[in-house]
Amino acid sequence: FGWDAAAAPPSCAYSAGGSSAAALLRAAGYGWQKEPSSTAPGEGLTLPDGSPLPALRLVASTEGAYLAKMVLLYFVQLGIPVEVQYVRAEDVRYAVFSTGDYDLALLGWQLSDYPGYLCEWFEPPGPFAMPGAGLEDACRSMRSTADLETARQAVNHIQTVLQKDLPFIPLYQSVIVEAYRGLSYPFQFVPGG
Repeated sequence: FGWDAAAAPPSCAYSAGGSSAAALLRAAGYGWQKEPSSTAPGEGLTLPDGSPLPALRLVASTEGAYLAKMVLLYFVQLGIPVEVQYVRAEDVRYAVFSTGDYDLALLGWQLSDYPGYLCEWFEPPGPFAMPGAGLEDACRSMRSTADLETARQAVNHIQTVLQKDLPFIPLYQSVIVEAYRGLSYPFQFVPGG
């Protein structure tokens, strides 16, 4: 359906001008004993009231251990204390969809081509519901139309709303590429196959 790149948040990657993520934290009132830079990690991240940020608990399945380590490295670079707890995949889903007993979670699933899952997740009473965010009208429009352009506009609106508040961040998407050779021979049977 598409992605509204103009409404996308700034990159959190380090650059010559410093980290966008660190700039966002700084603008929100957070501070460091030692600020992160492109050459050294941050240390002693403090809340806007000056108290130390308590360690965040990241729950991840053992299957997602590599990705959890990558996320942890990024947080360490920013000076954010994180403790990783490896559990079974069903325990991660239970924490996210039932108990809410987590600070950060790494989930894995496969999405359908039709973006109806956006409404199932973020429209009340979905597990990541964002009441009052303006998603209800767009979801109703997407569900009630057979016109692809109308559906595309509704999905773009939903994505724009979600980009502004970021209830969660997709880290990666697997892509499967299948290659084949489309050769045409001037005869029906090809020797050797």
